[in-house]
Amino acid sequence: MISKNILIALSAVICLANARTFHPDSFSFDDDLLSGRSYKTEVNDGPPPHEKYAEMARYIVHRSDWTSMGTNSLQFPGFPMVNIISIADSPKNAKSTGNIYFYLTDLDYTGKDLSEDNKLTIMLSQDQDMSCRKANTDSMEPTCARIMMTGSIKKIVEGEEEFNFAREAMFSRHPAAKKWIATHKFYLCKLMIDNIVVLDYYGGPNYVKVEDYYNANYDWSSTNNNDTDTKKSIKKDFVKADSDEFVDDNTVYVKIHKEIEILKKYNK
Repeated sequence: MISKNILIALSAVICLANARTFHPDSFSFDDDLLSGRSYKTEVNDGPPPHEKYAEMARYIVHRSDWTSMGTNSLQFPGFPMVNIISIADSPKNAKSTGNIYFYLTDLDYTGKDLSEDNKLTIMLSQDQDMSCRKANTDSMEPTCARIMMTGSIKKIVEGEEEFNFAREAMFSRHPAAKKWIATHKFYLCKLMIDNIVVLDYYGGPNYVKVEDYYNANYDWSSTNNNDTDTKKSIKKDFVKADSDEFVDDNTVYVKIHKEIEILKKYNK
């Protein structure tokens, strides 16, 4: 049977258009179409299904190297202030922890704000790696997932159990951090999460319990049985469908019903 996700995705596509125009020079099956949420072909190569909100949050956190962090401004009372903060939830290529580590300094307004009012909000976007734009999805579209978290900071001092891990996670992903702590009095922090909001599809935001977030398996696709040969077969079918409808050398029209039949074939 066709999965629920496929039917939802296809219904939305049919309602939006009768046909789409693709430019072969800028379109990649590998990066765009076949890594979409409605069809998953490679383990750990794409986001989880949009209804798996806790897994989506873990997925985006693990793939993010920086966040937008908002604080209550001391310099502009009554207004929020935002900053770019480098983060890590694990060393590069290591397993996700879900913890969000970062360095702050009181020489910067974010550190000063939090020293006075230890409340913050962060936002992370799936488009940090440009995967949405590569798939011709605007960063503001709900289908380009974003995660908002509120909470407070906890300073991690040398000698605490997770200090070495957190420091290695930051150094691994952000080698420049070694210079920060040597010259600008940066200190290591961890986000103590209070609230998690996930917007990854039409219909409004969804709220994830912190416990569910930490219990989630972000490697959701490890149980997926699709393989590279299947991916190649789908690509071949799409290329054949494209070749029937060339209008000129630069533009190819792909009819929605052909995409539907191809996806049905591989999602039984």
